[in-house]
Amino acid sequence: MTTAKLTQLNKQEVLRYLGYREQALSLQLEEQIDRSISLALELAHPRSVYRRFKRNGAETPPAEELLLGCDIQEHLADSEEMILLAATVGSDLDHEIRRQQSLNMSFAVILDAAASTAIEAYLDLLEDQMRADFLQEGLYLTSRFSPGYGDLPLTIQGDLLRILDSHRKIGLAVGAGGLMNPIKSVSCIMGLSRQGFGKTKDPCEICSNRDNCGLRRRGGYCGKFRSNEIS
Repeated sequence: MTTAKLTQLNKQEVLRYLGYREQALSLQLEEQIDRSISLALELAHPRSVYRRFKRNGAETPPAEELLLGCDIQEHLADSEEMILLAATVGSDLDHEIRRQQSLNMSFAVILDAAASTAIEAYLDLLEDQMRADFLQEGLYLTSRFSPGYGDLPLTIQGDLLRILDSHRKIGLAVGAGGLMNPIKSVSCIMGLSRQGFGKTKDPCEICSNRDNCGLRRRGGYCGKFRSNEIS
């Protein structure tokens, strides 16, 4: 689909996932974070797949059935087409995080944060590339909207991945409880229009976990507006 490659990670994003703001970091922690970033980049094998549907077109019904709730309808209100997208950084990172949990739990937590940063960074690269590609067609792309965001049920995730045939194409499936496997993966819906889009809502504004979000209390946000990570 696209040729986006993951070559670097933002250390500040790793710290955000760890709950740090502007605290001083020990040399040992700095070294562990640097090591986690290097390891995440080494073990990440980003892959993605998407499908494009005309709204109200002959191919639309299975995709339109995913649009449950008011928030996704509002998100796509001005869109002539919709995109279903799934992406993963693969299972090697999952395996290494589990291995580290039995060896060094503190490093496992840091590596998990680096892995979350990796999938978010990959999605940002994909979105930037897709946005540029679609602009060549005179089309504008909305931001990402993932299952579980607002009132869009997490339960649609299995159907979304089935429509994308993601298990066969990129090795991404839904396991027990609706969780994706590999864990560091994202599914989302976006819209396309020949008209520009107005200002989108603050991602925290319609989140059902807004009042209980630890990241928000620390001045951050979970990134679900851009990914499917849940705090």
